[in-house]
Amino acid sequence: MHRLLRVCLLILLASAAIAVGSDCPKGDLSRDCSIDFDDVWTLAQHWLNPAGSQGDIIGSDGVNMGDFAALAENWGKSGVAVVINELNFDHDVKTDPLEFVELHNRTTEDVDISNWYFRSGITYQFPADTTLSAGGYIVVAQNPDRIRAKYGAFSWLLYGPCTGKLSNSGERVELCDADGNEIDQVDYQLGFPWPTVGDSVPDTDPANGTGHSIQLLNPFVDNDLGGSWRSRYPTPAGKNSIAPVYNLPPHMRQVKHLPEEPQAGEDVKITVKVTDSDGIAAVTLDYQLVEPGNYVTLTDRSYALAWTSLSMTDDGMGGDEEAGDDTYTVVLDGTIQTNRLLVRYRITAVDSTGASITGPYDDDPVPNFAYFVYDGVPAWHGAVQPGVTEVVEYGTDLMRSLPVYHLISKKTDVESCTW
Repeated sequence: MHRLLRVCLLILLASAAIAVGSDCPKGDLSRDCSIDFDDVWTLAQHWLNPAGSQGDIIGSDGVNMGDFAALAENWGKSGVAVVINELNFDHDVKTDPLEFVELHNRTTEDVDISNWYFRSGITYQFPADTTLSAGGYIVVAQNPDRIRAKYGAFSWLLYGPCTGKLSNSGERVELCDADGNEIDQVDYQLGFPWPTVGDSVPDTDPANGTGHSIQLLNPFVDNDLGGSWRSRYPTPAGKNSIAPVYNLPPHMRQVKHLPEEPQAGEDVKITVKVTDSDGIAAVTLDYQLVEPGNYVTLTDRSYALAWTSLSMTDDGMGGDEEAGDDTYTVVLDGTIQTNRLLVRYRITAVDSTGASITGPYDDDPVPNFAYFVYDGVPAWHGAVQPGVTEVVEYGTDLMRSLPVYHLISKKTDVESCTW
């Protein structure tokens, strides 16, 4: 029976249309970024195995005909062999020329990248007879000698110097082949869901700075999504510092609260876009109220404990605008919004396999999202000599025409910073 099923599958696959995709297609069990007979053989070896087995492509229900169908649908598809795998754009020692872009060949065959070039982000063209070996890495560096000296990368894997400087606030990095066809691009940004870099990091190699780069969690995932990256100590021309994550947690992005500057008594709607190929099991908002005059620091015990959890939904109800659009919503009632209240919040998403992620990330220097409830500067009145000289009053129109700054901290912390 198994042999007959395999033969039928091969016939089905052979008749499927051949197409070219931009990423490794679903069903790439052999990890060569294409769907071919190697994947068929792998799937057959795991046939009828339980959920979570290598051949369980969809559904997390074991290896069955649904997985056969998913593989057949992508028969003949192939993806990009070379991907942008690591970016070092904001080292903590700003005068050190350590910027680089790392490329990785995620397939089992060498790739000729002669005359390939970067069209945006940096400017550099690879020389003739340049090959990126199977499973290998190469780096285009701002200063190859400095990269070799600091990180110990092999000189034959370092190219450059490139011209141009990667923006610390984010920009598009685009790699093209010799004919001008886009091979890969990453449009990285500043702040969540992208990792935050640029500061010194404790507990790492202190020599000449400890800044992090951003690195892909897995070279086979969509590298234009911020959730596919994390910050780690740079590893130019080598495997990323973080161990590959083969079952990524959900991708969270587009975190918003409306109104952006709420006033007392207003409902505040918080939304986030969450996607995962395994399906979303739950999205939860944790929020913390910080009252005026009772500031809570990160080191206070109450910071870790004083959180309230609410479920976020994508069912078109309770403030959610459209069901099934991957945008999850929760509304914080206006009764909790009081003048000069600081509201902190974090969001956790869990997929159907149990993989979870909380935003902001653990290594983000900003540990939570937040908004500040403020009713604006009130009118002011006073006299040079109360009860003697005339009272002068300035209305809200005048008072609110001036810039307003709030320093939200503890008195002792302000004094420590000052003195």
